[in-house]
Amino acid sequence: MGSTRTAGRRFVAVSATLGIAASLTAAFSLSASAADEPGQDGAAAQGPDVLVREAPARTGSFVVRAQRASTDSVSPALMEDLRTYARSSGEDLADLVETHRGVDAFAAYLDSYAQRNPDQYVTGGIASEPGEPNWIQTTTRPGASEVARIEKLPVDVEVTFGAPASYRELEELSQELVESAGGEALQSVTAGYDAETQTMDLEYTPAEGAAGRAVEGAVDGVLGRASQALPGAALPLEVTTTETDSPLTLQRKIVGGRPVNSNKFICTAGFTAKRKGRPGVITSGHCPNRLRYINKPGTLKKAVKAKSRRTDLQWNQVNRSNGHKAVAKFRYKSGRKDRAVLKVRNAPRGATVCKWGRTSGYNCSKIVRTNICGRFTNGETYCGLDKTRRKMSSPGDSGGPNFSGNTARGITTGGTNSYSLITRVARIDNIGRTHIMRKKRRR
Repeated sequence: MGSTRTAGRRFVAVSATLGIAASLTAAFSLSASAADEPGQDGAAAQGPDVLVREAPARTGSFVVRAQRASTDSVSPALMEDLRTYARSSGEDLADLVETHRGVDAFAAYLDSYAQRNPDQYVTGGIASEPGEPNWIQTTTRPGASEVARIEKLPVDVEVTFGAPASYRELEELSQELVESAGGEALQSVTAGYDAETQTMDLEYTPAEGAAGRAVEGAVDGVLGRASQALPGAALPLEVTTTETDSPLTLQRKIVGGRPVNSNKFICTAGFTAKRKGRPGVITSGHCPNRLRYINKPGTLKKAVKAKSRRTDLQWNQVNRSNGHKAVAKFRYKSGRKDRAVLKVRNAPRGATVCKWGRTSGYNCSKIVRTNICGRFTNGETYCGLDKTRRKMSSPGDSGGPNFSGNTARGITTGGTNSYSLITRVARIDNIGRTHIMRKKRRR
């Protein structure tokens, strides 16, 4: 585990109606304490003032009771994943089973809410303890029609409204913060929303040998540039800054003298997918364009990257002319054990997710943060990432499937010594006219 140090900065709330552009220079001038060398682990260093939009005036919460409680049992595949996670984490299996009932229906609703109303929806997750409701955060109180949708879910849901920024704004802010982290003082950066504190967390790793003043100045510059780039020249919410000594790396591996997916890199194939009706396979966008499936030439013949360079995905077409085909299955465990894909859903916060990778195999963790951005040690920036509680992946696992039971959750991108990052499965839309193959259920 890497050590961390949190730096404190004074956030100044401003009204959106004020003419604040002229005050930016003064607001971002360093105080005397900010020019000092940073302290030891756990110490706080005071930086410059940061302008932040005023918090919503109306806040509150209410619980929506399910019209019909879930009576579905957990599938055998999901039970295996929960059992695997319980063994590694020490959490009670019975509690995990109870909190994961109805998880796919809830996950589908969250995805739908974010698409339909990205300016009201913020985030959501499953209950941390049995008997507690699942939860959703919103900027304003949802209307009767949205409450009616929630009532149809098989679980109780607590709705908390009055969050300082919407799903759309959080996406824009996290990307702006990460892309503003240029220069040589910072080795890697991530930015993601913390639902408990309702703040954005900017986590960074200084470059080796970088002076304390240079690092502090770089972080302050990130906040300043991001603020100026956003509408109204003020951040929509406070940003905590945390220094860590564990850099964010992509999970690819350079090898030589052995069978690999390309001449330089090994990756892991993810889920099979069709693009414009043609079968193929999804893997990480940072993997090479010319890949060989199981190191066999002629298996894949075309690579299509995501339209957004901030999405770490690519699709490789299967070469059917020589007899190859794609089926709606994925490897989840050693010993040639496969599962069928039955559903495709982003993971809610708190959900157990597992992964398969050619280097570190099958293991599981929990999602602790969703839809974040990260700038990796090679300078690449990727967004639409979910963060796990524990490290799951190692070099060579990039592109591999992340799943809960028979539900596709995402694709391995990278991580640190403490956690992993996966690209959310819904980001496949960035490739264009592409969908993950699912096995048709018999009626």
